[in-house]
Amino acid sequence: MMSELGNASLALYNELIDAESIDCKYQQRGLLGVFRSRQAYEEGEKEALVLKQHGMSAKMLTPNEVITLEPVVKPDNMGGIHFEQDANLKPDDFVLGLASRFEKIGGVVHSHVKLNGFTPVKDGTISAKTSNGVYKAQHVVLAAGSWSMDLAKLLDINVPVQPAKGYSVTFNLPDDSPTRPIMMFGAKCGLTPMGSYMRIAGTLELSGINDKISQRRVDAMLRAVGEYFTTKINPLEGKVWSGLRPLSPDGRPMIGAIDKNPNVVVATGHSMTGVTLGPVTGKLVAQQITGEVPIVDPKPFSLNRFN
Repeated sequence: MMSELGNASLALYNELIDAESIDCKYQQRGLLGVFRSRQAYEEGEKEALVLKQHGMSAKMLTPNEVITLEPVVKPDNMGGIHFEQDANLKPDDFVLGLASRFEKIGGVVHSHVKLNGFTPVKDGTISAKTSNGVYKAQHVVLAAGSWSMDLAKLLDINVPVQPAKGYSVTFNLPDDSPTRPIMMFGAKCGLTPMGSYMRIAGTLELSGINDKISQRRVDAMLRAVGEYFTTKINPLEGKVWSGLRPLSPDGRPMIGAIDKNPNVVVATGHSMTGVTLGPVTGKLVAQQITGEVPIVDPKPFSLNRFN
């Protein structure tokens, strides 16, 4: 079911970026995973087999094939796995591009507005009380990531998400950068080229809602670059950032209308696949609201599975 969701999202990315002419450094060169132990490689072979059974392309590579594909990988690697269908982009440029297009066709984006509560209205609409006044609408889409659970409580709805902090360090693109995203499986982080930038990202920290930086985790990611690649970086030149991913109890996102309040549509709990599944999530939300036939079966992603 997740592979179907991912394939639909990839097709929508291609459609959206082309139709709206969004410059977000999008490229479809696949994702390379690199192993540094024989045990990890053998586990990767098993994963590739499962993925192939679900219609995904995953090609196992020898150490030499890894280096042929990406010469910046150190020669002492134990092989890799190439997810040939994968694509990557610069997320902030994509979101800003969508927002710009939305405004050009008449939409309005209100930034830095605090939501204080909701009030159901007798005519079937719902009002959102905010620091910028009251907004009345036919439908409200609750897509607040790790903050969705607290906002849902204002409607007496249980949305079970837990924040999982991830870290990134962004550098100006070095001359010896990889040409596609590369996962360092043993280090649980990845390296991605993004136009004129290169980003190292990863880790999963369960520490509630906060933006504190653990230098220990950042240092571990920086060390991993030296262990896996010949790419040269100056740690002092990187821009460190942390963000919260909304984890669901079963790893699947929660997408769809709420039975007890059909004016509210939830879109959260994407765990580590928020960027991956963004377009298909938006499509499913729109189809729920308009009554169109859904692009994929939405039942496995309904919030009702927890209630």
